[in-house]
Amino acid sequence: VQKDASNYYFLRNFDKSAENFEKAYEVSLMPAAGVSVDTLSIYNAGFTSYFSGNFERSVKDLLIAESYGLTYENILKRVEDTENT
Repeated sequence: VQKDASNYYFLRNFDKSAENFEKAYEVSLMPAAGVSVDTLSIYNAGFTSYFSGNFERSVKDLLIAESYGLTYENILKRVEDTENT
């Protein structure tokens, strides 16, 4: 699902990309998946929903990402911290 989301993104099919990023996030919520919550997928779903023009879904997904502390500012800080090490 994650790979499909990325492929759709690079094909500029943002609606399908957002759909698949949401699915990746939803799968990560299932205890049987045995993985931690995929917060980056829900952030990417919001980001790509914005580009597809689905602003309602974008806001919904970005608010979910923000509830995990994942915001644009936090991502920039992580990148800067990585570059400074």
